[in-house]
Amino acid sequence: MTDAAIAGLEVVDPHIHLCDMSSGLYPHFADRPPGSPFSKTYALADFVAEAAPGPRIVGAVHVEAFPVEFVRETAIVQAIADRSAFPIAMVGHADLTADDFEQVIDGHAAYPAFRGIRQVVNIRENPAYTQAPSDLLAAPGFADSLRHLGRRGFSFDMQLLGHQMAHAAGIVAACPDTQV
Repeated sequence: MTDAAIAGLEVVDPHIHLCDMSSGLYPHFADRPPGSPFSKTYALADFVAEAAPGPRIVGAVHVEAFPVEFVRETAIVQAIADRSAFPIAMVGHADLTADDFEQVIDGHAAYPAFRGIRQVVNIRENPAYTQAPSDLLAAPGFADSLRHLGRRGFSFDMQLLGHQMAHAAGIVAACPDTQV
């Protein structure tokens, strides 16, 4: 594809992380070596500059970046979306197994850019490489929370590994009103 053809494209980027490292939301990234992912603030201006001179960005979806305060990240992204030259949607974080799940969803829902939840459920044989705190797919309440998202009109982004797909498919089938 020629540079001119690429420049003529319009793109909605479905997965970006806008992270202000001075916000206090991402202390777990403080030890990252310079140049590695999440080692510095990544603002909307950085995203736009990286995309130039490529396709024209006409929208983007911020996907939660493992914040320590879930709804506060949504509030910050909403403020960015309010000033953006193009639409920005937001997929936030909530723990589907937590007792306060519905209250966290209520907090996110106060922001118009919010569209749904992502939760990483990756379980690996070697615990050193596992990202989830436990087998969330087997946890009590997981499917009920997934159904709650659908009833509210929100989606669920599930990050999982191949060996978990059959189990996840069974859960998703039991939650037909939730877009996964």
